[in-house]
Amino acid sequence: MADGLKVGATIKVPVTKMLGDSKTVKVEMIGLPDIVKTNPAFKPNTNKSTKRHVTLMLPLYLDNNDTLDTHLPVGGLESIYAQSEIALQFYEGFLMALDTLSKQGYSFEVKVIDTENRPWKVRQMVKNGSLKNTDLIIGPFYGKVFAEVAPYAYENCIPIVSPTIKGNSVLNGNSYVFKLIPSEESMIFDLGRYLAQSDSTNNMVLHYGAADEQQMLWKFRQGLESSGMKPASFPAFDIYKSGSDSIRKALSLTKRNNLIILSNNQVRLSGFARKMVGWAEDAYIVGFAPSTWQTFKSVEIDYFDNLRIHMPIPFHVDYSDIATQEFVLKFREKYQGEPTTFAFRGYDLAIHFLRNLNGMEDQGPEYMLSVQETGLQSAFGWKQVNDGGFENVRSRIVDYTGLELKLAKD
Repeated sequence: MADGLKVGATIKVPVTKMLGDSKTVKVEMIGLPDIVKTNPAFKPNTNKSTKRHVTLMLPLYLDNNDTLDTHLPVGGLESIYAQSEIALQFYEGFLMALDTLSKQGYSFEVKVIDTENRPWKVRQMVKNGSLKNTDLIIGPFYGKVFAEVAPYAYENCIPIVSPTIKGNSVLNGNSYVFKLIPSEESMIFDLGRYLAQSDSTNNMVLHYGAADEQQMLWKFRQGLESSGMKPASFPAFDIYKSGSDSIRKALSLTKRNNLIILSNNQVRLSGFARKMVGWAEDAYIVGFAPSTWQTFKSVEIDYFDNLRIHMPIPFHVDYSDIATQEFVLKFREKYQGEPTTFAFRGYDLAIHFLRNLNGMEDQGPEYMLSVQETGLQSAFGWKQVNDGGFENVRSRIVDYTGLELKLAKD
């Protein structure tokens, strides 16, 4: 369209035209209502002619689609290549964030590159200068392709964000890499930070003494100390050495008991959880556990409810939140579908990084160490690893009370 994209317009992108030789497209979106409220501390860039350049590197697999239609009818016959859906949802959420930010005074030019998840193609794109004049790179999604781009970002001092990679190895030796998904260890640290604010007067940390559990205990204590809490307030009990009877006797019958169970041993925990459920008939117990408990099959779901299990997870959407409801309504209106976790992820990442891009350009990537924000699905708080990049160490603490997964109250 000569005068730009309009609200409610159908975007049909013929594959052959979009790809061409460079396989890139530039997008600037305006016109959607605000979703996120204006940050009162934000001072918009008064030079409206200055644009920040952002590159999205997404596995859209356009060669596998005759067209991409962002207004696919619900239950209709049109469809897209299945592996494109993750990237397309991320892109749609990102576009909605661009509009919100434009209303706050920001100006961006976005280049979209279809990586097709092919390392050799991305390597050639980098060599041919597809990333020149870029201020921020988001993606690629997958490790081997990301590895083709990260060295270029480092050599040219360009922040590069991984929305999907879990392992911390991508951070090694590259101080311009940002990894969104917190590691399991970082989530245990965050659980300690969260519980340092607890008003409980009886806390117990339980484990079986295995090496991985000792590592979790160390991280948990670091989280406590980061918020000024002394680890002695959360005494640790080795379940093997102490015995379950000793743990039961240490429970308070008049006060809340926080039981932090730092173990992923599903076999052992199945029987122990049954015992704790029995204790919960007489004592008020709130359980805290690693995120891996979500995958347990031998621990009854009723136990999660009876023990009021809380756990840190990377992402959670609170659909009772007004801003979330507003986002969902606008997404349905624009795309005639429901936003997935990747739509929320694209929106949150865009809001967080684009809003702070000026700070990174002025002070370097270390600027993000001072930024803590909460999006619709993600919480953000950054820590730099030794001789490397930045990991998001904030999680969402959820609980299963009432057999319903919901955001825990701070």
